[in-house]
Amino acid sequence: MEIQQYPDDFRCPISMEVMSDPVILSSGHTFDRTSIQRWLDSGNRTCPVTNLPLPPHPSLIPNHALRSLISNFTPTPPSNSIPCPLSFLKTLTSKSPSSKLESLAQIPRISRHLPSFRRQLIESGAASAVLRLVPHEDLAEAALKVVLDLSLDGDDARVGLVAEGAVATLVEALDGKSPAARALAATALTSLAVVRSTRRRSARTGRRRSGGWWGC
Repeated sequence: MEIQQYPDDFRCPISMEVMSDPVILSSGHTFDRTSIQRWLDSGNRTCPVTNLPLPPHPSLIPNHALRSLISNFTPTPPSNSIPCPLSFLKTLTSKSPSSKLESLAQIPRISRHLPSFRRQLIESGAASAVLRLVPHEDLAEAALKVVLDLSLDGDDARVGLVAEGAVATLVEALDGKSPAARALAATALTSLAVVRSTRRRSARTGRRRSGGWWGC
């Protein structure tokens, strides 16, 4: 039997196992509920990833969007059946809503198994096309699933999405959309905030090392 290779973002940072009940800690990182609860019950009050302090009674917010992505994980499709990213771009900018919806559903299934496909989508301009579909009520949820999926590909993908204006689009999606769409938008924003925070810390560190702050 072929063993399915899950993306690293589907695995709990503590147990390294695929999460069955992902929850978001106040630090913004996601863990499997059982693992993080055991960590907290042991008296730890720091984030296992960042090592930053946590509140006395940390809340665990269910990450429904990520749980849905994990539960919908499917085997890698045959390589000869994978369309070119440019073909997706053509479909996503077409006039057919049904074709757009079908393409949006296909992208996460393919990109979860082929990280290079995610990068090609962003480089081809397809990510920008997906973001333009978020305001459409009948396509919003499917488009937001794609945005979240692309944001899981690492800092380069997140930087690319931010450059395409993803933050403003996601913030707008928090108002007036379905509960599922709002949850997807909130989770994607959390994912993008990680790289934005990291870049700010790196910039501050660079200034300190260069001596830019010593004269303040």
